[in-house]
Amino acid sequence: MHIPEKILKMQKVLHRLSNFEKILDIELEKLKGRMTSLNKRQLARGESSSARFPDSGIYKLEFDGHSEWVNEKTSKGVPYDWSIFPFVNLRGLTGRFYAGFFVKITKNEVIINSSDVKRDKLVKWYGEKIFGLNEKNLDILINDLRKNTLEYVRQQLNNV
Repeated sequence: MHIPEKILKMQKVLHRLSNFEKILDIELEKLKGRMTSLNKRQLARGESSSARFPDSGIYKLEFDGHSEWVNEKTSKGVPYDWSIFPFVNLRGLTGRFYAGFFVKITKNEVIINSSDVKRDKLVKWYGEKIFGLNEKNLDILINDLRKNTLEYVRQQLNNV
C-alpha cells in the first residue's frame, strides 16, 4: 500500500470518528437498561447514590411470602425483625416504582427517574439521591462505556 492510500484510509476513519460526542451518545443510549439495573440493585441494598438510607421509620416487612410497607409505630403488633430485612429497599408491594424506572439523556447530564405515582412521596421521604449511581456503580458504568466505545472505534478501524 502506498502512503497516499494510507492517508486516504486514515482520513476516512477520522471522518467516521469526528463526531465523538455522537458516538458517546449512541453508546450511552445502549446502556440505559444497565443504568436502571444498577440503580435498582443499589436501592435493593438500601443505598442511595450517596449513602445508606437514613432511618425514616418506614420499613418494608417481608414474611410468609408477603410484604408490606409499615410505619414502625403502627406495625399492627408485628415487631420489626431486622434479620428478615435489614434495610429499606423501596421495592414496595407491587414493584411498580422499580418498573417505572427510565433514563433521560440530555446534552449535559444523564437522569434516572421513575414514572410511578409513588415517586414524589418516596423522594420526599428519602430525597432525590434515590436516583443516580453511587461511586462503585458509576465506575462499573464508565468501564462499560469505555469498553463499548473502544469496540466501536476498533470496528471503524477494521472497516477501512
